[in-house]
Amino acid sequence: MEGITLIEQEESYTSQASFLDKEKVSKKINFIGKRIKRGLFETKNKILINADVNASYNILKKYLTKKRVWNEKIFSDCIEVYSTPLLRNF
Repeated sequence: MEGITLIEQEESYTSQASFLDKEKVSKKINFIGKRIKRGLFETKNKILINADVNASYNILKKYLTKKRVWNEKIFSDCIEVYSTPLLRNF
């Protein structure tokens, strides 16, 4: 695809770690949150988030951590984007 740069990122444990709880994305026995049903992830504090969104944010976090640019501002921006619904007038 012309004009688009593809960056591959290994994605293990990104769907099991809780992004909202700032859980480290790595191999472990017990994770803080859990997938409660297909498509739905529950955090330690019982906050529900789309499971694919949780994993996607963790993939982003994993990549930016590897590049040493992940920080609290980026985390806050991700939370703002997720929690601000898009309103449309039809």
